[in-house]
Formats: sequence, structure tokens, C-alpha cells
Amino acid sequence: MERFQWLGPQSMGSTEIPVIKPDQNSEGKTESMEGLIKHGGIRKALEYLQQNARKYYFTRTKMLPVSGAFHTRLMEPAVEPLAEVLKSIEIQKPLLCVYSNVDGKKYMHSKHIRKLLVKQVVSPVLWEQTMHSVYERKQGTEFPYTYEVGPGNQLGAILRKCNLKAWKQYRHVDALEDEEAAEI
Repeated sequence: MERFQWLGPQSMGSTEIPVIKPDQNSEGKTESMEGLIKHGGIRKALEYLQQNARKYYFTRTKMLPVSGAFHTRLMEPAVEPLAEVLKSIEIQKPLLCVYSNVDGKKYMHSKHIRKLLVKQVVSPVLWEQTMHSVYERKQGTEFPYTYEVGPGNQLGAILRKCNLKAWKQYRHVDALEDEEAAEI
């Protein structure tokens, strides 16, 4: 990150805005759904959005504890150096299904992996689309057990919104809590 300090302090934040979605069953009526949007950018711009939340109808804003504006165009200077490093690394086709969060699809071969890892630096993370791909099943096929390991349960929350049946097989494991319990 030090190489890109000329951009100024970067950060990421999230805003929650009401998203109006037309009701399919009625004429002209709308229903409101909450929409959480993550933004990456220059810290001053994100602070402006936070300070003017009411003006832009944000219901909630929050700065995220990260060191850069990852998955945004501000990371463009990192693309070429990453591509060069990836050329020097042997990458093999995965032995099991590994999905890219750039397009939500399975990695096919080493060239495909290199291309999408580089693209991932400047592309938004498509968690919802990836979840749909991972849990796509023929009707009647059981969903696998899913474990989210680490702090937070963001992926579980997304899975619950995307696929309630798959979410029923979801478990969260907070590795830090387990370590602390073992020390006692």
C-alpha cells in the first residue's frame, strides 16, 4: 500500500439506502427494501457522504476498518505489479470447485485464474452472484453444510437472503472465541 500513498488516504465505507422495488402484483404501488452498498474511495469523499447522509437519504453510514479502497479503480496502480508476480508463480487448476468473486463463476484453468485475480483488485466483489453459483442445484438435491470461519457472519447473512434452504445448513465458527475459550 505504501507505493500508492500519492492517492491520499483511502478507505471504505458502507451506506444503507432505501431501495424502491416495484410490486409485481399491483399497479403503481411500491415496496421498500433495505439496500447495503459498500463504497471505496478517498477518505475525504467518504467522510463527505457520511456527513451528508440525510441529504442523500442514507439510513445508515459506517466507515469500515480497512487500509485501502480495495476492489475499486483506485487500486489500478497495483494491477500491473500483481500481474507480473502472478506470471512467476505456478498456478494449477483447482482440484475442487473454486469460484471467482469477479464474475461468480468457477475458475477453469491457470490462465483464467491469473486473469481474474488481477481483475479482482479493481472489480467489485459479487458475493450474491457467487452464492447463487455455488448453491445452484437440481431440485431435490441436498445442500452441503457451509461453515464460515472467523469474525463476523457477513457471508451467512448474504446466503440467508440469497437461498434460505442453503442457509439452513450454514454454521458460523468464530475462531477467536474458540481460541479464547481454550485458553481459559
